[in-house]
Amino acid sequence: MRTSAKTLRRVTWLVAPCFLLAEVATDAVVVQTDALRQSIDGFGASSAFFSRNISDTDAEFLFSTQTGIGLSLLRVSIGHQRPISPELTTAKKAHAWGARVVAAAWTPKPAWKTNGKLHALPDAHLKPQYYPEYATFLGTFAESMRDAGVPLFALTPQNEPDYPAAWDGCLWTPSELATFIGKHLGPELERRGLDVKIVAPDTASFHKAREFSEALLSDADAKRYLGALSTHPYGRIQWGWLLNELHRLPLWQTEYSQERVGAPPDPTMDSALAMARMLHDHLTALSVTAWYYYNLTAVEANYHRDTKRQNPALIQDGVRFKRAYALGNFAKFVRPGFRRVEATPEPRANVLVAAFKGDTRLVIVALNEEPTPTNQTFRIQGRLDGTLTKAVPWVTSDDLSLAPQPPVVIRATSFRYVLPPRSVTSFVIDMPTSHI
Repeated sequence: MRTSAKTLRRVTWLVAPCFLLAEVATDAVVVQTDALRQSIDGFGASSAFFSRNISDTDAEFLFSTQTGIGLSLLRVSIGHQRPISPELTTAKKAHAWGARVVAAAWTPKPAWKTNGKLHALPDAHLKPQYYPEYATFLGTFAESMRDAGVPLFALTPQNEPDYPAAWDGCLWTPSELATFIGKHLGPELERRGLDVKIVAPDTASFHKAREFSEALLSDADAKRYLGALSTHPYGRIQWGWLLNELHRLPLWQTEYSQERVGAPPDPTMDSALAMARMLHDHLTALSVTAWYYYNLTAVEANYHRDTKRQNPALIQDGVRFKRAYALGNFAKFVRPGFRRVEATPEPRANVLVAAFKGDTRLVIVALNEEPTPTNQTFRIQGRLDGTLTKAVPWVTSDDLSLAPQPPVVIRATSFRYVLPPRSVTSFVIDMPTSHI
């Protein structure tokens, strides 16, 4: 999945103490505040299978913008037995903190599938005669969640329709999924008056997303009901493919996991920087508008027995991993409705930068993968020239966990900062009310 740093502009960032240097850095980041890119839907994680009932303390840490990392999205699973999420309790807590809830189905009822089983083997598909029943089930699910106090922001009819899972799963061809959404699910949600986005195809492999998405977009009925395209980033990634720009639909990355066979739990900045690189590339090279880590917590499931499930969550066995704080460097400050603005994505080797603008603040997120401090200059261009006075750095590093640092003075249109080793730093800049 790695290509040249020049093409993908990747960075590894670790943070150490932050301080100003007198000399001027040669490779400045230029932030063009008037060059607007994609609108952000949010950053989040899933509760599927692991996080049915998170604690109140964990809920505050995960979803509060004041005392936590500020996740704005939660992805719950759709139970196949009853039209309600098994993670309803967690969903209620996330919703109470202001997060929007998205639901994804792993499998229809086994009796409706060609293999009659929960899993997707061998080559299990939903029988076409059950398309109406499945659409009714999902419509009832959306109503049940609403009536339980958790209105859905979006719904995905199938998690990983391209993957023959040995666990809960179901396979769909691109044409099957287009038919189901266009002829059944879309009309069913519309009939019930539910304002719920349909997000698909949610493929496991990014290269499969293109085939599925083209089928959805070429079907007039399916395209009419589609609210966003979605995929997981596993397998070969085609970085030049930007369907959201070509078809004016948002592109969501709905599950990124660092689980692999033999990989132990990694609470360190190694994991955080790898995740932050991927997140940066998805935002800047693919223009994704929503981004999810796999799971919130690993506290209920005995994941230690499964060699493939050692590293699934932001919080494991009560330990808040560094990747949770690094995700907070984006989620806490870049809120739904912010627009990404153009910024120099890789001003130097192993430094990555992305920038975002809301109604009242500008946010610049910088990753420093180097094991040493990096002196970096930032220049701000656009209608905000000369109106900004200070930037407050928030640092995640080997030593700090999304910790605020002393403000940096913005002189005219620029400021300098020493990015700590192995760090992710968010610069939060208040904008004058005259520009709101």
